[in-house]
Amino acid sequence: MRFSKIRLKSLKFNNLPLSADLIDRLHTNFPSVHTPTPAQSELISKISNGFDVLLKAETGDGKSLGLLLSLLSQQPRTHTTESTSKKITFDPLSYGKSFASINEGHRTSIHGIIMVPTYELLRQYTLWSEILYPQTYSGYVGTLYRSPVLSTVDQVLSLRATIPKVLVCTPNGLADAFLHDPTLFNTREKHNVVQNLNCIALDEVDALLPTKSIRRTSRSFKKAPKKKKDVLYPIVDALIGGSDHKIQFIATSASLNAPLRGHLKVEKRWAGPATSYINAKPSERDCQVKHSCVVVNTHGEIRNIRTTEDTNNGSKELQIRRSQISKFVGETNEDENLFESIAAAFAIWNAKSNSRGSAILIVPSNASIKRLEDFFSELDVDARQLVNLSKEDDESGLKYEEDTEKDSSTLYIVHEHAARGLHMPSLELVMIAGPIKDVTKYSHIAGRVGRFGQKGTPQVVTFVRETITDDKVNGEEEQAMLHTFDRAKINPEPWNTVVE
Repeated sequence: MRFSKIRLKSLKFNNLPLSADLIDRLHTNFPSVHTPTPAQSELISKISNGFDVLLKAETGDGKSLGLLLSLLSQQPRTHTTESTSKKITFDPLSYGKSFASINEGHRTSIHGIIMVPTYELLRQYTLWSEILYPQTYSGYVGTLYRSPVLSTVDQVLSLRATIPKVLVCTPNGLADAFLHDPTLFNTREKHNVVQNLNCIALDEVDALLPTKSIRRTSRSFKKAPKKKKDVLYPIVDALIGGSDHKIQFIATSASLNAPLRGHLKVEKRWAGPATSYINAKPSERDCQVKHSCVVVNTHGEIRNIRTTEDTNNGSKELQIRRSQISKFVGETNEDENLFESIAAAFAIWNAKSNSRGSAILIVPSNASIKRLEDFFSELDVDARQLVNLSKEDDESGLKYEEDTEKDSSTLYIVHEHAARGLHMPSLELVMIAGPIKDVTKYSHIAGRVGRFGQKGTPQVVTFVRETITDDKVNGEEEQAMLHTFDRAKINPEPWNTVVE
């Protein structure tokens, strides 16, 4: 396995093996993205040279966007079947060609497949595609996912009618399409759509193949939930094993640890002998993320987390605001108590915020977002599920338009498992309901801010309940967050909305 760390600091998108047309579209539609991050630079370069790639880079370094740009720029490849290494060769002149000269309507095969763990990340890919190709994006990027609204039948018909260059899919969505139309991805069938498939990429691979701990050995991957193994493993095996040429394999994650790399390369052999492992150095950010934790007790008292035994900072402003809110809902249980405090804190932050940025609330995966929307509505807080984010909302952040007042007054809600990969350049506040005990999970959630293209001083604030026990002075949830901060090497700061 080849190890690589990029050292170029002044590399521009124009210097990378991307099509001239795509670079023009990138500069026009993503004006906040001036230069590629180190992760993007090396990922795009390695993909263009035909290497299998395992990329580890920090959250917010643009892995997903870099992956999409690279696959969109790829031209049809010439495969050498006689070589023992089955190395993929390229036309070195193809990258200068404009997509305008290519008849996208007559494509007969998908060139690249990107698998993602959640619909939310899939939606992010489609938003980027719609912005890059406003009128013809479906000819470049297609999707397959399990939807209560759009049936598998309709999705397959759409895929056959317009074969995209890149297919972004969830494992369940791809599996449903496999079952509905077995000829779709079978290269032995005449009407398959993967005859010239060049690349398979697993974005956020550790979420696709989950483990409970980053310290586990590679054997632990055999204990992954059966339903996830049953879905993902046969699909990737079939796509790679069913091809008569070498399929380029790519996997990316901020937590791509050694056991997972070994699993992909040694056990599954999806990544070949010449795999390039990229441990990208962090990109230079235009913003510094501030981490805080707010403790709420059953009496409605609110304070910052205690970093020392004699620290106990309260807030009269937040206390008064929360008392006003409580009058509207009457007696509350423990969960309502927590979300009342979040509503009060958001109202104060929104009133004081001068930049009109966006805010999201991360809730446990078993929480009902519909009930939370109704609950916040009673408190006069405009809250809605993040998957309902429109193209216009996203564009306002990407282009840093001034008219974002409506967006700044909205609290977006998302389940913690769906937060991965989400990129909202206008995002300035991430609020987390309840403690995050896993440092990797916290890093991915906190990584929604401080990303490439963002500016300012974004904040990540965790709200926990005070549950004092005899042996834990700071309370169970507070102690859990102190442990998470310690492992993540983060010094939590007082949140200025709480401390006067």
